[in-house]
Amino acid sequence: MMRNLRENYLVPLRKSGKKEEQEREMEREKQERDREIEREKQERDREIEREREEREERKRVRTFKLQKLELEIRGGRAQPVESRHIPDQPAKIRMHDVIPRFNPKEDDVSLFLVLFERQDKIMNIPAENQVTQLISLLPPDIVQLIAREPEEDAKKFAYVKALLLQRFKLSAEKFRQLFNKHQKASESTWYDFYYDL
Repeated sequence: MMRNLRENYLVPLRKSGKKEEQEREMEREKQERDREIEREKQERDREIEREREEREERKRVRTFKLQKLELEIRGGRAQPVESRHIPDQPAKIRMHDVIPRFNPKEDDVSLFLVLFERQDKIMNIPAENQVTQLISLLPPDIVQLIAREPEEDAKKFAYVKALLLQRFKLSAEKFRQLFNKHQKASESTWYDFYYDL
C-alpha cells in the first residue's frame, strides 16, 4: 500500500518537476532570443550611426573641396594680372581684379580698408587715383554717400577713409549683438571660432 501511495504521489511530482524544468528551459531560450534580438538591434543602430557619420564626413569633404576650388578660382583671376605685364608699358591693373567688392552686411570696413591700402602700396597706385580705385570696390549706396561730400574732400583718400570708418562705426551694443549672434560653423574648428571672436 505504501508503494502504491508513493507511486501515486511521486509520479505526478516527477512529472510536474519535468514540466517546470521544461518551462525554465523555454524561458531561458526566450531570454536568449530576446538578447540576440537586442544585440542585432544595437548592431543595426551602430551601423546606421556609422553610415550617417560617413555621409556627414563626405559632405564636409565636399564642402571643403568646393571652398578650395572657389578660392583657386578667385586666385586664378588675380594671377593673370602679373602675367599680362609688358616691360615696355606700365601694367594696367584694376583693383577689383585683386580685391573682392566690399559687402557692408558681411565685411568689416576697417579690415577692408587695410587690405585696400596694402594692395595700393603693392600696385603703386598714384595718390590721385586711390579714391577712384576704392570707389570701384564699393556698393552704389556708399558711393552716393561719398558723392554728396565736397569735391575737394572726396578726392582725398584720408578723408574718404575717415568718412567710411565713421559711417560703419560699431557701437558697444552692436558689438554685443554680433557677439551673441556669432555661431561656430559646422566646417570650422573651435580654434577658428575663437579667432573669429
